[in-house]
Amino acid sequence: IDSFFDKKKKKNDYNDISFKHIKNYSFEKTDNIEYIFRQYNQFIEILRLYLIIFVDNVLKNISYKYKTCNEHLKNYNYVLSFNYTNTYKELYDSNANIVHIHGNLYDEIVLGINSDKYDSVDNDDCKYIKYKKYYQRITKHTLGGLKRLVTHINLTTEQKGLFIVGHSLDVSDGDIISVLFDLFDCIVIYYLDDKVLDKHVKNLKLIFGAKELSKMTFSQKVIFQKLPPNEYMRCGNDQL
Repeated sequence: IDSFFDKKKKKNDYNDISFKHIKNYSFEKTDNIEYIFRQYNQFIEILRLYLIIFVDNVLKNISYKYKTCNEHLKNYNYVLSFNYTNTYKELYDSNANIVHIHGNLYDEIVLGINSDKYDSVDNDDCKYIKYKKYYQRITKHTLGGLKRLVTHINLTTEQKGLFIVGHSLDVSDGDIISVLFDLFDCIVIYYLDDKVLDKHVKNLKLIFGAKELSKMTFSQKVIFQKLPPNEYMRCGNDQL
């Protein structure tokens, strides 16, 4: 931590205030659950700070120089982002209506583990509930954008499509993924290559089960499509 602080401070001229969380951060062995959770929250704050400095600030410079040319990644009514950063808005569509499922860098962010058998209705053990994503989505108030989306969906009579790009569909997001799938008539899942497709299918099997996944693919509620490669254009219309 000290080495990281010294190098980045000298190179980028950041002051002590910017790195106060990193300077003071340390783990200690303890059985105190509340103490561990406070350390956990400090780690989340460090991650948020890191992403602001080394990702979001860089994105602004990148988007100043070039934009993507892929039209299939633009012009959606809503963009549901599991990413904390402003990557989509900076590189793909600056006018996009972004819903940050897990919060954004300039507010609270959700960082946790998936629900498991201890979250079943007949289990009263809430010892580690604060580490669960569903708990943090509620207590950190990150579901406001999703509620607006649901209102919009309920008001439209047109067919509703969900296009998934760049999400692993990991079981750790299984609870929110199953909710989202129920909201839409058709879900198109883009995959980079066969290795990614394999992982997508396995993850969806763990979330929905083999029978339900087969039903959704046979009815074409769920469609898998290979993702076209990104093409970029420099500002000034010079092709990269």
